[in-house]
Amino acid sequence: MNTLARGLAVGVVIMAPRLVVGQDTSKVKALPGQMDLSLSDSAQRRIAQAMAKDLGNLRKAEESYYTAHKAYAYSVGDLAPSFRPTAGNVIAITPTDGAGYHAVATNPALPGAEAGFDVPAPKH
Repeated sequence: MNTLARGLAVGVVIMAPRLVVGQDTSKVKALPGQMDLSLSDSAQRRIAQAMAKDLGNLRKAEESYYTAHKAYAYSVGDLAPSFRPTAGNVIAITPTDGAGYHAVATNPALPGAEAGFDVPAPKH
């Protein structure tokens, strides 16, 4: 593990769907995590697993990008060809205070479900 990777405190957060007052929650799904989130369809489970895997691969690609550029990429396109999300997954990368980033994965096949994590700026 390189020095950069050891210095990062990465926490993966699986977020429950955002609920709107009056929304029918019987059709809302969340990603699998430490608790049973009741994704009964194996296709949905595969999509959720692909979202989580994409985020892990994104983290590795960002580490390589940071080593080369001394900054994180805030666009998935900047990480190509070393990183390409699974077909159907949408990855959003946004900068955070202090030059870190927040990444979120979604997929239209799992409406309301998202997975994400934050990476703080490296300590110099």
